[in-house]
Amino acid sequence: MYYFLPSWYGRSQDWGEPDLSRHELLFDDTVNQMRLFHEADEDIQLILLNYMPHLRNRMHDQVLDQVAYWSLFDELQGFSQTESNPLSIDDLSWPQHIQFVPTPFTMLAYLDGEQYAAVNYTSEGWIHDVIYYRGNHWSKRLIFDDRGYLSSSYHYDDHGQVLKQVFFNCSGQAVLIHDHRTCQVSHENKIYDSMTSLVQDRLSTYLDHNLREEDVLVLANNPQHDRILAEGPSHYKLVYSLYTSRPFQPLLPLINSAELLMVDTEEKKDLLHKQYPQAAGKTLNLTPFDTRLRLGMSQRVKELIVFFQVDGVSDQVIEDFLTLVTPKIKKDPRIKVLFAGFHLSYDRELALRDSLQTYEAKFHSLDKGVEDFEDKMPDEEESPVFTVSQLETDKDLIQAFKSVRLVVDLVEEADLYTQIAAISAGIPQINRKANPYVDHQKNGMIAKNSDQLSQALDYYLQGLKHWNEALVYAVEKINRYHSQEIIDEWKRYLGESESDKSLTNRNS
Repeated sequence: MYYFLPSWYGRSQDWGEPDLSRHELLFDDTVNQMRLFHEADEDIQLILLNYMPHLRNRMHDQVLDQVAYWSLFDELQGFSQTESNPLSIDDLSWPQHIQFVPTPFTMLAYLDGEQYAAVNYTSEGWIHDVIYYRGNHWSKRLIFDDRGYLSSSYHYDDHGQVLKQVFFNCSGQAVLIHDHRTCQVSHENKIYDSMTSLVQDRLSTYLDHNLREEDVLVLANNPQHDRILAEGPSHYKLVYSLYTSRPFQPLLPLINSAELLMVDTEEKKDLLHKQYPQAAGKTLNLTPFDTRLRLGMSQRVKELIVFFQVDGVSDQVIEDFLTLVTPKIKKDPRIKVLFAGFHLSYDRELALRDSLQTYEAKFHSLDKGVEDFEDKMPDEEESPVFTVSQLETDKDLIQAFKSVRLVVDLVEEADLYTQIAAISAGIPQINRKANPYVDHQKNGMIAKNSDQLSQALDYYLQGLKHWNEALVYAVEKINRYHSQEIIDEWKRYLGESESDKSLTNRNS
């Protein structure tokens, strides 16, 4: 059995509900490794240590809802049901004369002219939590599970500071209390100094009772749980996954005890071997491509669509790009530009649309000699040259990439998820700074200034030769990922058959 322990703690780095966006999980190493093994019909199970009341929805988003899991908090709370069951606002108790005011992701509730509560929804439209107000401060916050349970409640003082979090079982009884003032946790008449102590106690018990010598634990590196795993002896095989999306902070005991070390770039592999010579011979590089993306679709599209990644890009960089690309569009009207991002705020989207109207007018000004409105037939209207898209989910990115010819990401540190998605779809990309995912003139170009950016745009938009080369390069990389050879290679390192052990010994 392969057990996978992910690094799903978000920016808070605690055992609470993570603030992970959907696109952060898109190329998460645990997600992609589980998908790979699940598609190969291997026995796998997820081990989840932190509180994730909407785990089922997250797994469904990543097409992993059929994967078995053990959730530490589910065990503490006595939850066993695995099917999702959404709540509606009518399922909740409300005082008489309550008035509701809808907004895009929140339903505001008013009582006697004052704000009484706010019902927050997930991007899928599920009720996530309800915040109750006392004056201008929060008094209580109820967290609902995606299975329809009241999962926990936060309680606040008169200044809006958290006092405690109470966790409930499926009958609504309190079974776990986390005191945020003292950090102590009480469960089943036992007091723990911290939530970490409780997690360590329960994880140790679970591993001792469930994992055997032939089982494999695939651990995504994160200080949040690495120290716990490093403190106790392991009776199972360990795979330690060190991916670029997280800080490179491996623990030496885990490096030494791991039978296989996973990285996602050759640069990370070289760094690992330089700092830890003992890692040589047991390191495997596996880039997390997404098999849901289809290669080479844009050649079937008439337009040459350039995907400009706006997250983290200044308005001046966008303005400079527009100045640069406008003459190219006038020369080749097939060129269109899609400005898109996962973190595009509403205000910035409006400002960007306003700015683009000036440039759009240069391509769609009406013929002043035409006086009769009917002379301009609707079917002759051209599609806009510039469009803006707020990407909510990974599915939005996948849909956009079906017709994209070229990706432009001019942030100093290019967006990792967009980079890997571009490779997965065989789309060349232009970045500002050299990075492990773009090989110059193979699957993209590095453009450090406007002259190089202009040359790179011409390189991939004038003819199909260089675009085809990027596609072939992507196919070579992805074929290795699609193959059963990846799983076989894992097994060789882990010595799972007699014939494999000799190879493992030669590599060590």
